[in-house]
Amino acid sequence: MKYSLYFSWLAMIFALLFSSVASSVYGQAQRMVGILVFQNQGDPAYDWVGRGIEELLYSDLGEIHALQIYEKETLDRLLDQLGIVPSEQLTARQAFSIGKFSGIEVLFAGGYRVSGNQLSLMFRVYSTYTGTPILEETYTGPLPEIFSLVAQGVRQAMQVMDVPLSQKELRFLEKRPTTSMAAFENYCKAYVEIAKGAPMEVIAGYFLRAIQEDPDYWEAQYNLGVIYYNFDLYDKALQQFQRVIERNPGFYKAHYGKGIIHYIKRQYPLAIEEFERVLQIEPEHDRSYYYLGLVYVRMDSLKKAVNYFDKAIALNSSYPPAYYQKGLTLIRLGRYQKAITTLKKAVKLNPDYYQAHNALGEAYYALNLYEEAIIEFKKAVEIQPRFSRAYFNLGNAYYRQGALAEIVSAFWSLLEIAPELKGLTAPNGGQGVDLQQLRKEAQGVDSTKTLRLMAENYKRALENDPHFYQAAYNLGLTYEHLHKPDSAKIYYLKAIQIREDLPQAHMRLAKLYEREGKYPLALSEYKKVAIYAPDYWVNNPRLGEAYRYVNVLELVLNEYQRRLDRNPRDKEALKVVGRIYYSLGRWGQAETYYEQLVAVSPDDRGAARMLQEIRRKLRKM
Repeated sequence: MKYSLYFSWLAMIFALLFSSVASSVYGQAQRMVGILVFQNQGDPAYDWVGRGIEELLYSDLGEIHALQIYEKETLDRLLDQLGIVPSEQLTARQAFSIGKFSGIEVLFAGGYRVSGNQLSLMFRVYSTYTGTPILEETYTGPLPEIFSLVAQGVRQAMQVMDVPLSQKELRFLEKRPTTSMAAFENYCKAYVEIAKGAPMEVIAGYFLRAIQEDPDYWEAQYNLGVIYYNFDLYDKALQQFQRVIERNPGFYKAHYGKGIIHYIKRQYPLAIEEFERVLQIEPEHDRSYYYLGLVYVRMDSLKKAVNYFDKAIALNSSYPPAYYQKGLTLIRLGRYQKAITTLKKAVKLNPDYYQAHNALGEAYYALNLYEEAIIEFKKAVEIQPRFSRAYFNLGNAYYRQGALAEIVSAFWSLLEIAPELKGLTAPNGGQGVDLQQLRKEAQGVDSTKTLRLMAENYKRALENDPHFYQAAYNLGLTYEHLHKPDSAKIYYLKAIQIREDLPQAHMRLAKLYEREGKYPLALSEYKKVAIYAPDYWVNNPRLGEAYRYVNVLELVLNEYQRRLDRNPRDKEALKVVGRIYYSLGRWGQAETYYEQLVAVSPDDRGAARMLQEIRRKLRKM
């Protein structure tokens, strides 16, 4: 199972066999082309030849600047949705349907047969506007001439499509990826083994044999590094990419591979350096722009990230993750409407993209469009039933939807007794809202049903992610509103078990204990709130009569100062005392305790940041 998952990542991240430079130029109209699998009509022992034909087509067409190649995974997904099985010949209806739903203008398809050492390559190029072939040709020659046979088909297709080729493009079509047919065969067979789910040793063995036959076969050298990467052998992969760069600095894919590993290791300046090097060599490499966007997201340069995602999309408009990541970034920037537009493109390209459905729901949620949000969250969990975050979001959306209905009902009642307020904006902030319709909907809301829906979804979130403390806490709140205090306590305790420093869970638990008259337990929880979030108590630190009006901050402060009397290097006590003094605005005393904490625990970055913050406040005094 792990293996197949890794190779889905292999296809997405490195796009090994089917990787090509995005073949478009900013500001120019490009012809969108799609490549279908060429069918083997002969001996299955030559299935590897089909892989080779596909590799060569992606490589050759990828160098033609007037074309943009439709993303392979996206096309495969569309074929599956349309129920089209790739074959040597397409019907007019099939070709037309592919064009209609993808925007592809021209499709490359066909078949082949190997007999003896002779290759017959049946080449068909379809216009999706008419659904009919614009080129049908069979090219025949010795199997080692596969490179020139494919190039011949590409040149003739460009003539039929009226796409002129530059001298640079013509020279590329004349190039062979390797001088050794044995190397090419081993290279292609590695991909046959990938499709079978073979072990790493088998796949790497084929790449190594390809390299042994032709040490300058750079695609094989690069893909060996990618195989190491996909089995988490990052250092070994990095070494392999570096070896390629040392021998062939102009082979951009090795820089790209290094960039991804640096990104994964959070070595962002090094990642940027490698991706920028790729773009110096191949300015239209869409994936490098995409990863630069990811890097800048990690570095919180969100506007810069959006700019890079836009460049990636301009070069390759059929790659769903680029739209998804751009949409997520727009959400973080608060540009929810643009995020919705972008994320809709992601789910159109990949209707099963459950993360994008969830993100789309979050954008709707931010705009108070709860019905739309619920629809998207439901789609996410239908596609991926173990997606805990979408269940959590669904619970929140049900709550907000129910709360809005109650607000609308109350707002309508206010209008009935104060008609002069009818010019006010509707309670959801919208203009021109049909309040009568909203009131009708509000009257149909069953708050108990809403709470049960919330509980159901929070439970599923927690079942699928036992460490999801937010879901546990929200379950506690929901059961409290359902008047089930025992269940509420169970989930507040669960949230605290997952994350001890969750002050709101301690506070809710204390309130429940207090209602039951369990004052010692309640006091214990109130003290925990003072430990983790003393700000709660700054304005009113005294508890009620049942606690003899004790000052909870002083109680905790004295307790932890006694601990420091016994052990001046007690890290927890230093942090708690410093935190309480900070919340009280006693910066000098807070500084003293945080200085001691940093001295005792120099690797505590949180303490170091807090000390800097305290000193900034002291300088402003």
